[in-house]
Amino acid sequence: MLDVDSGADYEIAKFPRSGVLRDLHLRPLAAELSREFGWESGSSASTLSVPVPLGSRSVSVVGIFALGADRKGSIGASIVVLGANGELRRENFVAGRHYRDAFATELLEFETAPDCRLTTVGCALLGGTRVRLDVIELQLPVGSERLIFQASSDQANFVIFDIVFEVATTKGKCPFHTGAGGVSLAELGGIVRMRDRVRFTQAVEQLAGALDRSPDLEEARSEALTFLAIVTAGMLEAGGDRSLHRVQLEAARRFDQVSSPEALKESAKEMVDKVVGSWLYSEEVQPQIIDRALSLVDRNYAKEITDDYVAGKVGMSTSHFRYLFKQSVGQPFHKYLVATRLEKARMMLEQGQGSVSEIGIAVGFSSLATFSRAFAQRFGMSPSDFKKVRGL
Repeated sequence: MLDVDSGADYEIAKFPRSGVLRDLHLRPLAAELSREFGWESGSSASTLSVPVPLGSRSVSVVGIFALGADRKGSIGASIVVLGANGELRRENFVAGRHYRDAFATELLEFETAPDCRLTTVGCALLGGTRVRLDVIELQLPVGSERLIFQASSDQANFVIFDIVFEVATTKGKCPFHTGAGGVSLAELGGIVRMRDRVRFTQAVEQLAGALDRSPDLEEARSEALTFLAIVTAGMLEAGGDRSLHRVQLEAARRFDQVSSPEALKESAKEMVDKVVGSWLYSEEVQPQIIDRALSLVDRNYAKEITDDYVAGKVGMSTSHFRYLFKQSVGQPFHKYLVATRLEKARMMLEQGQGSVSEIGIAVGFSSLATFSRAFAQRFGMSPSDFKKVRGL
């Protein structure tokens, strides 16, 4: 929210207000804030819960963090992001480390966690006394549905004036456009090859939403066929049977016979299930904790993350996490992380987003030689040859 993004819209969440006066002095922000009272935590209200708009990429929480001082090192509040299958992300805010007494005059700007930062953006006057006004910016995992602010402190009250979601605009664009904020068509084949059930489920949900919003049935049929073609190509590259080639023809005939968006959605879902089969949807349900781990990897694959770090973030011992991850995903954590980086690199190469060395560094490889060797092992050719074959 601090920087203007012409490819985004901003939505302010609606939530109960508790009468804290607004007399704010803010430096210019990308989003226009509301003029309403603020919500204040306390004995009668310690939890604030709001829905996350579809397509949201990040959220900014504008408020006073906090009125009063906690014991240093104690957790004063948490932000929890929920998806359809449970918790996707949790950030705990520790007194003295992640927030300070708002009556202090110091200006704050620091990362509280990966993809989460707190910055002072102005001040507020409460009863004639000047207090610091901060914003917490948090990247949202794919599939986020609800955001909860939980105040756990008895010593410090938190005031929230606005919760602003940055939503990728899809006006005039394909809903699977790279900048649309969800899963892009460029990523879809890699998601299938990776057996990433979390993001594939999100992509299928995006397809259903796109079919609902299509201006006419012909465009909706085209979107469904394009989606299915990319999924089929991903399955074939992963070693799928040649009989999958016939699925596109069957789908085209079936889609041509439907007469409503609802019937098209149902038919498209059946055809997608027919293509991916048990490759993605096994009888054993993948534990929710692994879903959270996969979302964490997708947000931070370019950083120096380890299975020990991710295990800590999802609240498990490293040894148990390693066992559960391999059982659920079918490969050790490090191999999955490398495969994720390579799939992202392939997509960036196809889109011409930089030189081979620049892309290798961007996705998290320490050297060009390491990147080239790993890329060749996965895709059968070096990154340079990959670009040549595609005329890039």
